[in-house]
Amino acid sequence: MYLSQTRIGRTGILQGIHYFQSDTQEQPVGDGPVDSAGCFIPYNLITQHSIPDKSIADCVEALIGAYLLECGPRGALLFMSWLGIRVLPRHDLPLPENHPYVVAHKDDREDAPTPVIEKSPSPRLPKREPRDSDSDWSDEEEEDEEEDVEEQCVPQELGPEEEWGWPGRPVGSLKPYLRAGTWYQPIFGALKAPPSPLLRYIEDPEGELEQMLSGYEALERTLQYRFRDRALLLQALTHASHQRNRLTDCYQRLEFLGDAILDYLITRHLYEDARRHSPGALTDLRSALVNNTIFATLAARHGFHKYFRHMSPGLNEVLTKYVKIQEENGHSISEEHYLIHEDEMEQAEDVEVPKALGDLFESVAGAIFLDSGMSLDAVWRSYVRLMGAELEAFSAAAPKSPVRELLEAEPDTAKFGKPERLADGRRVRVCVEVFGRGTFKGVGRNYRIAKGTAARCALRHLKIHRAR
Repeated sequence: MYLSQTRIGRTGILQGIHYFQSDTQEQPVGDGPVDSAGCFIPYNLITQHSIPDKSIADCVEALIGAYLLECGPRGALLFMSWLGIRVLPRHDLPLPENHPYVVAHKDDREDAPTPVIEKSPSPRLPKREPRDSDSDWSDEEEEDEEEDVEEQCVPQELGPEEEWGWPGRPVGSLKPYLRAGTWYQPIFGALKAPPSPLLRYIEDPEGELEQMLSGYEALERTLQYRFRDRALLLQALTHASHQRNRLTDCYQRLEFLGDAILDYLITRHLYEDARRHSPGALTDLRSALVNNTIFATLAARHGFHKYFRHMSPGLNEVLTKYVKIQEENGHSISEEHYLIHEDEMEQAEDVEVPKALGDLFESVAGAIFLDSGMSLDAVWRSYVRLMGAELEAFSAAAPKSPVRELLEAEPDTAKFGKPERLADGRRVRVCVEVFGRGTFKGVGRNYRIAKGTAARCALRHLKIHRAR
């Protein structure tokens, strides 16, 4: 089931969210006659007002966020399940005839089901704490996390004042319903961790796995996480071009999962920041921190590329070129280093940031998530050490896109031209003219990259001349 603004808005309407969303009080109609001739509005403008689907969808998303903060991830998932968004498995269990609810509601009709959501403390992201060694920290902390989860799953005691509750009613259950003379209790379960990705059609797969991952303990020390199922680590580091890996699939599914996990964890960190960023600043910060350029830079800085298993000459060339540039510039995040200048022309070409390297950073996050029993805290403990400096620096001063920065610096004099396709057919050139300062050209794989490259070239020229 895919999610969109329209679908989320419809789920909110089905549950009556729009009845509670109002910013004006109902006004009585005046005594005079109302001329409705020629009016094509299907409601009374005085006593009613229209709410667009996007407004309802935003309200539903805000409610999900409220449940996430106050009731934890499980509470948010239960609320989404009640809305009709299928994020948890549902089990309809028959109730015995002597059940308290069945005895008390023999003649009742079915009503709209409502889940029981137990309020639990909002789970805060653990702060970064340096460790002296990497021995067995994962096992102890994971056991503590499992105990916390078990405590949250204790059935909630409901008092007699509850209309359709009873002592011992399980958390995450809906109101029982009657079908064919039998009462059923809908209960939302929990997501199960997928099985190991290790393929066992070959002889001694465990031995071959250890042989292929020989020396990869250094990467685990960098992550400060020891994998229980090392097949997940192999899968996270395997490109689709690597045909010698007979044990696991490639990293694409883990990359999809890790992308969503890092997006959520970074968003949560920014939301909980003591600076209390505005909604616009939160959007800018998330865009600046959750992108392939940042992830590829961090992967190169921490040596992920050394363990990347691929058999693509083209990818190897791009990786080698990018890592060399990053090493020369101290693994800086600044996009000014991603330019190749031509001596005779004020033109710059964008250095290709290998998407596979950013995907590698995300796939390892997905592997840690699955290996730790789907623990977000385990992923955050590893990755906050890798990108803590960028989180702090960007939170203090959110970076701007080069195009936006140039237009703010030269709002009346900077004009971008139309894109031109180069002779090789693979690259695009864009020119930006800054009146009185010159014309600057950028080359990239597409219009957006070429435009940003031209803007960075112009900004660097302006900064040099202003410094003089």
